[in-house]
Amino acid sequence: MMHRAHTFFLCVVLSLGAWTSAAEADGGAVVWTGERLGAAAAILVSPASPRVGTIDVAWIGDPRAAMQVVATHESGVRITAVCLASDAAKETHAQLLLSTAGAWRIEIQPNAAVNAAPVSVELVVDEAMPNWSSFALYLFAWVPLAAIGGFAAARRMRGLRVG
Repeated sequence: MMHRAHTFFLCVVLSLGAWTSAAEADGGAVVWTGERLGAAAAILVSPASPRVGTIDVAWIGDPRAAMQVVATHESGVRITAVCLASDAAKETHAQLLLSTAGAWRIEIQPNAAVNAAPVSVELVVDEAMPNWSSFALYLFAWVPLAAIGGFAAARRMRGLRVG
């Protein structure tokens, strides 16, 4: 009787282990580095693989008041957002809601008081992720495999108990 309890416990632990795999955080991708008015700067976009929806554009460098981010789609759709200061020194962020997949030109004017050209980067945005129900079969495919594995382990353990 005790042996079946151990086998059941092992199956539960193995199935939970398969379900709770580690996930890595998405810190974004550096899409531009350079120098702006004698100071180093960078632009980060998060998520690293942008899809239709909200993206975060971060300016790392010497921030100025009322910095703006302008995103222009290849079709001409234009979205503007104001950068807000973050807790980190010399870092500002803007949230953009990109509604269309395709090529976007992201422009940041970090030094509006100085008559300089904005920093511009190209960004390719993929379609939005499909609804979870379209890939639910793949998410739960481990359930029958865990049951088969548990059954096989129980049969094997039962076969080892001779005498």
